[in-house]
Parts: sequence; structure tokens; C-alpha cells
Amino acid sequence: MGEEFERGLNVWTIGISGCTSSGKTVLALLLSEIFTPFSPPPQHRSDGSLQVGNLETKLIERICTVPSTSTIHQDEFFLPKADCPWVTFHCTQAEKPYIQASIRNIDENTAYSYSWSGRNLLSSESIRIIGPNTDCREAVNFKSLLCSVQSAQSGCLIPEIKASFKAEDADRQKLAEEHADLIRVMREKVASFCRPKTAMNGEKQVSYGESKGQRTVELTYSHWIFVEGFLLFSKDVTSNDVDREDGEDDTDGSDEDLYAEIDECFKPAVKDEIKRLKAESKQTNQERSIAKQALMNTFDIKLFLPTSKEVAKKRRLTRPPYVDEPIGRRKLGQMWKTEGYFDEVVWRGYEKDFDWLLTKAGQREVDGVFVRAVDASVNDIVHWAVESTIMSHLYNPLATSEQLYKNASNLAAELQDSIRYYTARLTQAAGILLRLPQDITAQANVLLFRYWLVDDLMQHEFSDISAVTLYLTAKISASPRSFRSITNVYAYLLSRSSSLVNPAPDNDPSSYYLSETAYITYRTRLLNIEGQVLNALGFNTHVALPHPLAITYLQILDVFSSSHRKGAGKAVAKRTLQYLNSALLSPQMLYLTHQPCALAVAAIYLAAKEEGVKMPENEWWEVFDVEREELGFLVVGMRSVEGVARRGKEVFGDVAVVTRDGVRKHLVVSGGGEKNGSAGGDEEDEMMRMMDEKMGDA
Repeated sequence: MGEEFERGLNVWTIGISGCTSSGKTVLALLLSEIFTPFSPPPQHRSDGSLQVGNLETKLIERICTVPSTSTIHQDEFFLPKADCPWVTFHCTQAEKPYIQASIRNIDENTAYSYSWSGRNLLSSESIRIIGPNTDCREAVNFKSLLCSVQSAQSGCLIPEIKASFKAEDADRQKLAEEHADLIRVMREKVASFCRPKTAMNGEKQVSYGESKGQRTVELTYSHWIFVEGFLLFSKDVTSNDVDREDGEDDTDGSDEDLYAEIDECFKPAVKDEIKRLKAESKQTNQERSIAKQALMNTFDIKLFLPTSKEVAKKRRLTRPPYVDEPIGRRKLGQMWKTEGYFDEVVWRGYEKDFDWLLTKAGQREVDGVFVRAVDASVNDIVHWAVESTIMSHLYNPLATSEQLYKNASNLAAELQDSIRYYTARLTQAAGILLRLPQDITAQANVLLFRYWLVDDLMQHEFSDISAVTLYLTAKISASPRSFRSITNVYAYLLSRSSSLVNPAPDNDPSSYYLSETAYITYRTRLLNIEGQVLNALGFNTHVALPHPLAITYLQILDVFSSSHRKGAGKAVAKRTLQYLNSALLSPQMLYLTHQPCALAVAAIYLAAKEEGVKMPENEWWEVFDVEREELGFLVVGMRSVEGVARRGKEVFGDVAVVTRDGVRKHLVVSGGGEKNGSAGGDEEDEMMRMMDEKMGDA
């Protein structure tokens, strides 16, 4: 995997990035405080290094002054200003007195040069400033930052450092006292993920997480590392966007003017020195790029905090370090603390470096990065980070053996598989027409399958359950849809004008028109069913999807590297996501029986094998806490969807929507009636026969 260090299995690394004053430091420190009770205190190995141990107690109320989590600040790894590239910016009218005072009597540094229009400084309308750019990737020692993160991941925990450059912004104790209630509430929520849950029917327990050899209800990730910085997720370009081809001679042509005043006898030596310096600079840039990409790949979860320019500027320029003395701590000559520097350097750099995220506003997840709503409050940010990303990213409520074995329906198992398959396809089609993100549609199908473990499939019309779970999932997301939209879409999909019902449809708007009376009746029915679904689920609608994890795992496995054939990484990623989507339709209900990490690993295994991409020779899946036996079962399960689709077509023909009436007609024609498995057959034998058949289909 290209890693030269041994990473602990029970370590979870969270990367937090965003523009200046977006709340990165506050979020990192609060998360560290929240998760500290769920990480064991550091213990010394025999060689004196530190390691993490097993969790023995969970303290919800205490404030931790010596945390066992690790918090790493990117700003601790700035290079000296003399080593940063230079940039030009201008003085704003509001900052003119400060700039003029700095020029007349610079108190701190002489790193800046100035020029102005007009006869003298006081009469100047514009002041141009040239100085170091400390807000670009060349200003950060990413190699040292990467080493610190890897040291923490390998068990050599770095001590918690109060970041002197941030002063009260990084005062952990002060933040803990100020947000004590929020920390307590969030700790209780995290603790709820570590205890048995009543997720499916309010009675049965489900497990969160797995340990080697047996299922447990413990939080298996015992150490948390929080890394925050404004450049962590920036795209990999230099500040001036200059890219030179390998082998290009940088000392020819354009550099001749540099040697015009140099004596001929010294020119060869000067040329050699300049060439050496440029080669050294090029190597430094390459090493920085490699380290930055490796750093990106170390993050298990990536959180991005977008902020509007107005809010970011106000927060930045009103913080004590950016307010003039004696009220604040801005000294004369600190030009990186001016409004002009923010407008022309900081914000422009932010928009350029993060355009790949900013141009996809409104999406909750972009290429494995979770994106927060713009300008959210501290409470909202922490709730989002804990509930919507970190904890939901790790675990799902899993069905118990009893729930899977004692099915609520009396229909034959093969028929149940077909009903789930066709209804999940209907949900997918509705999600497309409603223009919902794929993750919402996938979560709706998981809730659909959970519900049918508790209540009889024939209790409600299949399309009604599909509509309810899709509405419910969208309602609690960032992309809610009205009942009117939901009912209109399902009315169309169930009409003769839909290709799901009629293979050769003839669009007739009257076939899917809903009168006001019909709409109210439909809406009332769905609202009643929604209450029943929520009650059956124990009001737990939490669904963690493996898709973002899969992208992160592919990065960790170095699948996107140039060592593979061109385009191989993207091909593996695409096929991986296809397998994860098709697994939603599997008869084994894989999303109800396995955690996201296992699903992601199985999909990657299949995709890499089919695309011919070589994976590490050792048992790489164990790094992600997946055992060989579980991987083998999932590989078979993900390949069994074709079999259930084929059997469904044999039963229901070419129609793509199955109804309760259609099922009843099939039972009458087959002469079977409602039953569970084969008549007279032992239930366990029937289950084994079905598994053998599904493995044969794979």
C-alpha cells in the first residue's frame, strides 16, 4: 500500500479543512473532547513509546485536561516566511493608517516591500505591498505534518499541544467549559453507538461493530486523531500554477538576462548554481506533492467546512490576533493580518484551491469528502460532524439472527426475494425522477428492508412502503421532497404511461393525474404508514453507507497511483460503486447483516479482480477489520443479484412493478397459497437449500 509505517488497527483519523475562520480548530478540539472518554489513556510500551489500550470505563461527564485523543494543527508546520513564495496585494482604504504607520515605523519584520502612487505616502491613493504568501501550499511543511499523523496512527501518540499561534481559539479547557452542555449531549450520543440498540422493532437488540471471531456491541475504534488545517483538501497545484515538463532546461533562453552583467569567467559557475537551485526547488515541490497526497490518503473521514466570504472576513478580522494593539495583538508590519491580504491572497487562494468542492455546492458528500452547510453555528457543526458523518460513517444497526430466521412473512422465501428486489428498483426509479442524491435512495432501500424484517410484506402495498421510506429519508436529509412531489412521481411510475408497468408505454397524462381528493387520500394513507414504519424501526432511521468508505479505502490502497495502467483507478472505483449499489438488491440483505467497512472491502475486491488491478499480496482486507470468511460470503452475495432478477422475471414476466394483487394471482395460479419455504420441509433445510442455490447462481 506504499506505507512504510505500521498503522494500528483501532485508529480512526479525521481530517478537517476549510477556509480561514471556518471553525476548524474549534471543531477539532471539541471533537477531541467529546471522543476522549471513548479512547483509552496512553500507555507506555517497554521501549518507552506510547500505545493505546483497551477501553475500560466511559466517563460522560468529565472534562479531560490530559486527553487520550490526538489533535494536530496544520498551522504548527508553517515554514519560515523567508522560505515562502512572494505575492502582491494592495491596501484597502480602511487599512491605510495601519499600512502607513507600518511603513514609517515597522515594529516586527522587514519581509515586505512597498510602492505607492502619488508624490508621497500620505497623499497616495493606492499602496502596493509585496511579501511572503503564508496561505499557499508552499508555505507548509507537509512532510513533517505527514510524519506526525503517521506517528500518531502507529501508536506513538504525540502530546496534546496548546497551539500558541491560535491563543484562545485553541484553548481546549476554555472551549470545554463554554460548550459543556454540548459536549455532554454528544458524549451520550456517541455512547449510544457503543451499547445495544433497539433499532428495528423496539425490542430486538442489534450490534454495532464487530471484533475478531464474534459480534460485539463495543466501539472497536479505540483511538481518534483529529487533524485540522486550511490546506488539507486543496487541489495539488503550486501557487503560481507553473508546470514544467521533465527535462526542460530552465537555465536557457529566458534566464540569459540574469547573466548579462556577470563576467564571462563566472557565468558557467553561476549557471550551474542556478540550475542546481532550480533542480532542488523542483525536487522539493515533488516531495511536497507526494507528502500532501499521502496525507490526504491517511484520513478515514474528511470533513469540509465551507464559509461565505463575508462571514470568513468578519470572523478573521475581529479575532484578537487581527485587531490592533493594545485591544488586540496585531503589531505593525504584520501585513498578512490586513483586509487587503485577505481579499487578494487568502480568499482568492481558497476559491482556486477548493473549486473542486465549492462548485458542487449543496452536495453532502463529494469524492469522499463530507461537506457541511455554509456558515453553520458551532452547535450545528458539532451535531453534523458527530451524527451525520463520523458515527453514521462507521456503523449500522445490524439485524439479529432471530430477526433473519423468524421471518414476519408467510410467503415462500424466493417470492419474498422477488418482492424486495422489484420494490427496491421502484424506489431507485422514484429517486431518479425526484432528482434525489443516490445516497438518499440507497438509505431508503435499507430502511425498506429493515421494516420488512418486522412487519409482513403483504400488510401494505409495496409501492406505498417504497414511497414512505423514500419520503422519510429525504425529509431528514439536506434534500427534502414534498408529499405532492412524492405522490406525483409514484402515480406516474404506477401508471400505464410508465415503462415500469408497460414495456411499450404511450404517454397519457390522464393515467397518472391525481385529483385533489385522490391526492389527499393518498397522502393520508402514506402518513399513517409512515407512523407504522417509524414504530417498527424503533424510530431509528440511521443508515451508514459504504460508498465514501470505499473511496477512502481505494486511496489508502494506492489504487489511483500511476503504477497502475492509465484509467485503472477510476475504472475500479466505478465498478466498486456499482457493486455497492447492486448489493442493495441482494437476497441476502447484505446491508442488514454487515457493516459498511466489510461491504466496501468486498466491492473493492471484486472490482479490482475484474479490472485486473493487482492488490497487495498479503491479506489486505484485515487492515480494514474484515476477515477472510466474511469477505468470501459477501463476494458470493454481491454476485447473486442476477439470480434473483432471473427468478423474478420467470414469476412475474416483463413487468417491472410488483403489486400485492400480482402476488396473490401468482399464488392462485401456482396453487401454493401463502407459505414459508417448501411444504413439509424443515425450515433450516430449506434455508440451506436456498443458500446453495444462490451460491450456484453466483
